[in-house]
Amino acid sequence: MRNQYYKQQYSIGFYDTNDMLVRTFDNIKEICGYLGKQINRANTQYIKLALYRALKRDNHITYLLGSKMKVYIFDINDD
Repeated sequence: MRNQYYKQQYSIGFYDTNDMLVRTFDNIKEICGYLGKQINRANTQYIKLALYRALKRDNHITYLLGSKMKVYIFDINDD
């Protein structure tokens, strides 16, 4: 099965406060599954909003996975 990336070209990475990689996801549905949430419009919209807010901040901090982490978006086409 072909991976469906976030916005067709991005991977999402979560790092702890010491900049150590915690977890990566290819899309919002994977994050829903990891969190044990049902994959529906309300949950995916909530995660999109949480990512948007974290990425808009200078420090990229979010509590989306249950603890304080930094989130980054990576273009899968970059080396």
